[in-house]
Amino acid sequence: MLIVTDPSDPTPIYRQVAHQIAGQIRDGSLPPGARLPTAADLAASLNLNRNTVLAAYRQLRDSGAIDLRRGRGAVVRHPDPTRPNATAPSAAASPESVKQAPASKRSQINAPPSEAGDLERLTQSLVRVARSREVPLERVVELLKQKGLK
Repeated sequence: MLIVTDPSDPTPIYRQVAHQIAGQIRDGSLPPGARLPTAADLAASLNLNRNTVLAAYRQLRDSGAIDLRRGRGAVVRHPDPTRPNATAPSAAASPESVKQAPASKRSQINAPPSEAGDLERLTQSLVRVARSREVPLERVVELLKQKGLK
């Protein structure tokens, strides 16, 4: 599971994490029944606080994307035909729409980020993280290929 956060993005980190996990559920990278890493493990791998990851997991649970049980962890749910947007985190909003909306309405925005803007932001974050951790380009490309990117 590849997740990249961008601290300079106005979107809270937990929403960035939730949005990326939801995207991986939608595209099939995380199929129904897949176990997600423990909050502690994911937090350690992303250099985040465990509570940040737990907030992301709770958002995904509340949207119906995952089951979250103490002691059993987080598991991707099977699609529920009665919930068409079950993998869309309910509070995820595009950075563009958050900037334009008054603070009182920010929590009501439900629009997904544009794919082009999202891809650009993720690419910038990936480059920044790879450079900061001195990960060679070949390794980044290898990881992307492992995730099914050609």
